[in-house]
Parts: sequence; C-alpha cells; structure tokens
Amino acid sequence: MGIILKENNLIHTKIRHEKFLGSSRYRFDKGTNTIYLKEKLSPVIPLAKNEDIEEKDFSYEMKDYFKSDSLMGAFNREPLEPKQEETKKTKKTEYKLNKKKVREKCSAFFGLKQSRKFLAFYSISFPMGFPDDYAFKCFNTVLTRLRKNCGLRSYLWITERQKNGTIHFHMLTNNFMYVRKFNYYMAKAIETQIDKHNIDVNFDMLKYNGVDVRHVNNNKKALNCYLTKYVSKNTIIFYRLPYHSSHDISELFTAETFVNTDSSDFAPIKEALKHITTFVVDNEYCTIEYLCQKQENGKYFNPPDEWYWLRDFCNEQIYKNHYAKVKFKNMPLS
Repeated sequence: MGIILKENNLIHTKIRHEKFLGSSRYRFDKGTNTIYLKEKLSPVIPLAKNEDIEEKDFSYEMKDYFKSDSLMGAFNREPLEPKQEETKKTKKTEYKLNKKKVREKCSAFFGLKQSRKFLAFYSISFPMGFPDDYAFKCFNTVLTRLRKNCGLRSYLWITERQKNGTIHFHMLTNNFMYVRKFNYYMAKAIETQIDKHNIDVNFDMLKYNGVDVRHVNNNKKALNCYLTKYVSKNTIIFYRLPYHSSHDISELFTAETFVNTDSSDFAPIKEALKHITTFVVDNEYCTIEYLCQKQENGKYFNPPDEWYWLRDFCNEQIYKNHYAKVKFKNMPLS
C-alpha cells in the first residue's frame, strides 16, 4: 500500500508509485537517491533494402500504406468516405481545465526559493466581445515580448471566461516586470488584431488598463485564495488550452509518496492527523483524505511547508539545472 502527499490531500492507494510524481522530464530513484532525466524512446522504422528505392520514396510508401484499405481492414474497420474525413478534420478539440493539476503545479511553483522571495499574480482582460482566437493570439504575442524584453522566464497561466462572455487570463510568475510595460504591450497587441481583422469592439489604446497585478509576498494563504477564486469556479469548455506553464515549471515534482504510515518520513504527518479533522472519500481505486478542512476551533487547517521540504529540495535542484550552463542528466542528492 502507498500514500501520495499532494498539495492539500493524502491519497491511499493499493499500488506503490515512484518516490516523486508530476514531473514532465524527471524521475527519482530511491535506491540510488538520484534524480534522472527521463529518456524518450523514438520509434524505429526499418528502411527499405531495395537499392532502387530511395529513402524519400520509402517514406511516401509508408504514408500510403497507413492510409490504405488493407490496414483499415486489419483492424476490422471500413475506410472513411471523403465527406466523413472532412467532417473529422473540421471538428474542434474541446479542453477543460484540470483544476487538480493546476493547484499542484502552483503549490510546487510556490515552493521554490525564488518564488518565496517574489511572486506576482497578473490578471489580463480584453474589451467586451473580443473573440477568443484573437485573444489567444494577443496573449501569445505579449508573452513572447515579455520573455525577450522584460525577463519573463517562469510562469503559469490559466484562462477564464467572464460573465459577459469574454475570456481573460490569470498568470503567476516569480519574475519582476513593470506592469505599465506589460499593459502597453497588451494594448498594442489588441489594437493590431482589431485593425488587422476589423473587429467591432469598443477599444481605446490610450485608455486601456486591462493588466492588473497583485503580489503574493510569501503568503501561501493569499495564493490559496486566488486559486479558490479563479480556478475552482472554472468549469467552461474551451477550444484551446485552458492553462499552460513554462518548461521549467512543468519539470517540477508535484507529489511525494510514502511506502506506509509507519515510515519515518511520514511520522510528523501521522502525528498531525491525530489532532485534526479531515474529509475522507472512498472509491474502488483509492481513498482520498482532504486536509484543508474546518476544525473545531473554527479555523481551517493548512498543511505546513515542512511536510513538503523534500519535494521542494528536489525541485530546487531541477530548477537550477534548467538554467545551468552545463546541464546534468543525473543529479545525486547525497
């Protein structure tokens, strides 16, 4: 049996997992006490041995084979008619915000030393009725400018739809940026899209003040309030990614696992559980024990930062390695 410690809950499972979970590029080996870079295995396609067939011709043959009726027949499926293929291509992919994953990434983001020194929460709004596709184009353009001119490196953003139907963005970053510059870049990007596509919205570039910033200032409770306010109520379906993060943040571990409740690492958590009220949810796969619950004294219990010190320590090594001039594939922790 294994126990997974996440940002505000414990998951009791029947399957043992790796020591740390949630990283897109790294894994942890408990036996060697080392963080390893995950190896991506690329599929190997054998080339044609016929000397008369060039490599380019062979690639075209492979594409034709995968589109052929013989391959469809091997899976007992009939080939799609041309009209059906066109319909399939035009169908938009739907996305829904993964709230748990966003909270876990934000918690790992907050655990970095640089984030504890400075962490800012930006809100970016658009004129009422501004189309979604052009809003994403504006935001992508501004992010590129901020990375190039304002030192933006580490960030995580989510999308939310306002009551008037217009989307806006919320971004978390530990890099200091001047809000006036951010606001100017956004106003310029919006004006460019309006002029380019003749978008009928009420907009004045000189009066635009749609970028707002708040400093978290090493206050985890303030961060939890922002997440509860802007993430928990987000149930809208989007046709573009509803959230995204920079590569350095996606590489961070978000959860730590324990073998059982008798392990020495789990001892402080086990002791705290004796004196707090938790909310337990059982299902056929696992048991989830939510920690952030209202106690008898009327206050809410929040897991202390000490519970996540090992996760934060590993993430600090990963974060430094991401920006190091000489990067390591293996990082021993001892």
